Amino acid sequence: MKIDIGKDVIASDGEKIGKVDRLVLNSETNDLSKFIVHKGMFWNEDKIVDLDLVSEVDAEGNIHLKVPSDDEDTMPAFVEETHRVATDEEMNSLDYGSFVGTAPYAPIMFAPGGTGGQYRPGSGPFFDNADSGGTLEQRTNLPEDSMTIDKGTDVVGSDGDKVGEVEEIIMDANGTTTGFVVKSGFIFTKDVHIPMDIVDHISGVHIVLKITADEAKSMHEK
Repeated sequence: MKIDIGKDVIASDGEKIGKVDRLVLNSETNDLSKFIVHKGMFWNEDKIVDLDLVSEVDAEGNIHLKVPSDDEDTMPAFVEETHRVATDEEMNSLDYGSFVGTAPYAPIMFAPGGTGGQYRPGSGPFFDNADSGGTLEQRTNLPEDSMTIDKGTDVVGSDGDKVGEVEEIIMDANGTTTGFVVKSGFIFTKDVHIPMDIVDHISGVHIVLKITADEAKSMHEK
């Protein structure tokens, strides 16, 4: 079964309930296991949809479900949190706020005053400078052997340098991801197909290749 990002999701009563926002893959096999439907007219939160709930994918790629539009309890809400882990320098210099986290998680920054308001990427002083260090950590309520990928996901080389962003996810007829297209404009002068065999892992925050950004660029300039 092939599911494409951006396609309409239609309930059994004919109501359009949203669009496919991202795909959920098995991290070992790269097989599609679920997909996320973005909240819309009927739901006020994103939903996780198992493939077992799909009755068919029509000729236009729209996904038809076996459940009606008012049966949202069948599909759990998708919960996702992204944090930036504090650097050692920030840990040593900051004289307000609080840090939480126990093994295996590194400390995560929270807003000053103990309010519990968490700094998120782009929302506070620790995210204003991309060169400030630290790493992004993403947690979801998906199974541990799952990974998500969507249009716009960053692709980085093994050296951490950005290669580009996902423009399209390529799957075979069985729903196995065989690769993806990185759009032009970063290091590539044209859209480039990246096969899954040079992907090291998908963290949820970004896709990490087995080769450096320069090697990826050189490979596609030949």
